[in-house]
Amino acid sequence: MTADRAMTIEPVPPVEQPLPAFEYVPAPRRPSTGQANVNLRPFDGGGLAAVLAHPRRGSTEAGTLDVNLVTYVDWSIRNTGKDRAPGNFGVDLYLDDVFVNRWQGTSIQPGGTAGIRDWDQLASFVRVAPGVHTLRLIIDPTGVVAESDESDNAIEREFTWAGDSPARSPEAWMPDLKFAPVEGALDPMVVSNHPAALTTGGVSADFMTYLSWAIENDGLASTPDRVLIHLFFDGVYVTTRITDGMTGGGRSSVIALDELQRELPVTPGKHRLKLVVDPGDLITERDESDNVYEAEISWGTGQPQPRATTGKVTLSASRQAQPAPNLRPEIPRGWDGPVTVRGGSSGRDHGSESPAPAAAPVLIDFAVTNDGPRSTNAPFEVTVLVDGSAVDTARFRGDADDAGAFWTGSAEVPAGKLPPGIHDIAVVIDPGKSVAESDESDNRCERPVEIVRSAPPEPGPTRYSPEDLKELAAPLEQLLTRTDHLGAETPSTAGDFHALIGVAEAAYYSLVGTSLVDERLVVHLAPRDIYDRLTLEACMSRSNSLSATGFRERLERCTGSRERESGLQTGWKGRAHVFVDTDQAPAGVLATLFHELGHARQAIAAPSTDNGSPPPAARALHEAQAQLFEAAMWRGLEQLTGTALGRYPDIPVMREHLRQRVQTRIEGANRQEEHDLGYVLLWLAALKDKAGLGLAEQLRVAGRLDAAAAMRLYESLLTIDDAEAGVWANGLLDGAGPAIDEYIRIAFDRLVPGLQPQLEAHPDLKDAALVVP
Repeated sequence: MTADRAMTIEPVPPVEQPLPAFEYVPAPRRPSTGQANVNLRPFDGGGLAAVLAHPRRGSTEAGTLDVNLVTYVDWSIRNTGKDRAPGNFGVDLYLDDVFVNRWQGTSIQPGGTAGIRDWDQLASFVRVAPGVHTLRLIIDPTGVVAESDESDNAIEREFTWAGDSPARSPEAWMPDLKFAPVEGALDPMVVSNHPAALTTGGVSADFMTYLSWAIENDGLASTPDRVLIHLFFDGVYVTTRITDGMTGGGRSSVIALDELQRELPVTPGKHRLKLVVDPGDLITERDESDNVYEAEISWGTGQPQPRATTGKVTLSASRQAQPAPNLRPEIPRGWDGPVTVRGGSSGRDHGSESPAPAAAPVLIDFAVTNDGPRSTNAPFEVTVLVDGSAVDTARFRGDADDAGAFWTGSAEVPAGKLPPGIHDIAVVIDPGKSVAESDESDNRCERPVEIVRSAPPEPGPTRYSPEDLKELAAPLEQLLTRTDHLGAETPSTAGDFHALIGVAEAAYYSLVGTSLVDERLVVHLAPRDIYDRLTLEACMSRSNSLSATGFRERLERCTGSRERESGLQTGWKGRAHVFVDTDQAPAGVLATLFHELGHARQAIAAPSTDNGSPPPAARALHEAQAQLFEAAMWRGLEQLTGTALGRYPDIPVMREHLRQRVQTRIEGANRQEEHDLGYVLLWLAALKDKAGLGLAEQLRVAGRLDAAAAMRLYESLLTIDDAEAGVWANGLLDGAGPAIDEYIRIAFDRLVPGLQPQLEAHPDLKDAALVVP
């Protein structure tokens, strides 16, 4: 029988939530396309070329083209019909199969011509490699002009470019652009008649179609170059979106684009939508094979059907239905289990396991809780048995206010009563059934224990030499070259998990001088589905004793706003437990683990400040501690490995990224969001340096705190009790404007001009590198 009954965690299908109030907008109707005695076609003659690439401005000959020199493009069209051509058509230019540009047409009289001469922007849209390429011109690609002959609207011609292109080979430190779902969606592109939809489907051709998508830079390096995204409908170009560079790990979203039916008609039936990022191959990427996303969508007619706002599975927790007390074994904080055995001469604390020699008394400690929402309101007994025989019975006085309470006791077996060997220890709660419980099946906890002939020497703490630590940290470089998700531990990935824990062990020991093995700490590395279930169970532990209202409030806290959460630290089953979502890159797993270890270290070293429901200022203090500890771990690894782990390039897109990051922290702090307020309080604590730790001087001179200074600040923060956190925070925030402005300047000065891509830090380290003092 298990000593600690796990709460039932069940996946619940998502509720079909109605979309926000919105009146569906009818699709725009295309105006009259004109008369059929118009005919637009490519035109050669009179010094004009239907399509021409040439090396010199004003030239009418192809000449010798070179990929390293400017290429000029001409094109010309004529209206050979008898009526004027309206000016609402486009003219598209392709290089091979790559869309280059669309020009908007102008009104052309019968026999008249129109065109472009000496267009010099080809290299701004497509990278031209040496060799033979085809220029293709398409007139009126979306069919807005009714013509007498629709078969002559295109022409293509081959041209040859000479020159040498620099060799490009994929490397780890390169951008990697790909499509990704917008926040809350499951697919990289959402097609709907509702602008706020997060799922595709149920679209009607009679109403406005909206498209949403996002691109991400899944590479390790930022790109300062503009990024183009083309949208095609059944192979016809629709529109382009541009973002001015992307940071490593950055994302850019397009939400509720409504241009599809404004550019071309959408008829009922199946159509193919295609998105292409960096279509002209202007950006050298680690992986060029993931730049296209295609989907076949079916349009119907009539009123659209509302869609669910999300397709994600949610979690819920069941609660015992009967409102009655429930006595069961419990693992108090700091205990090794619900029933522990220790030698009477060991000097170990209550609830701690130690070898039990036959020649000394044997102490059996136990703990019991009322896990029900009703009080026992009656006395009860707990009997301790060894090998089936009762050795002690403890009596506890239940009362009218003991829902959620727990009791501890200890039974002593005299020295020499238990011979060396394996013995069965059992604790039976309320054997006389004096308390009417909702569950009588969990009142017994049983376990084997070995009585030894003589107590072995107490093991000493784990020790590492500097060489040992460097060996443990050695896999860091390889882990930081990856952007793929770590995922679940399998035989093939076990080495990655071992390496990651070794790196964390090296960083932790270097900072605090203690091994993770010797801490009262359990680390869980699990993919998202398992992470969600484990953390919910931990968060909801001991919740059965709450009232119905309290249970609902706890469940809301434990399940709400967890989409962006990737780590959790909580006290559970007697120890500090750290949970990390491994559905992220190894660097992200390490960053989350380091952050949660900061929380765990606080819970272990200063438990008085961890009272389960701290006020807002105390929660911000706890976040500041974890944020600082995370940064100290990385900076300690820098010193241990000799590798810089916090450098990012001083380019416009990175400066804008940092500006937004800092601004988000300030705005969140004004709303008392605990994570954002934690960062701001760290800035002020370092610059005001009221404890005289030498932080402000180092921050101003070196631009950031080193690992030792960060740990001095961390240790000083551990001395602040939760009850004092409000006074501490208000003291820092009083007159904080100049210090915040100064910190922002310091943060921006950390960006490195001319930084080579292979020296850029992993995208998941930005907060620790740029936002923490």
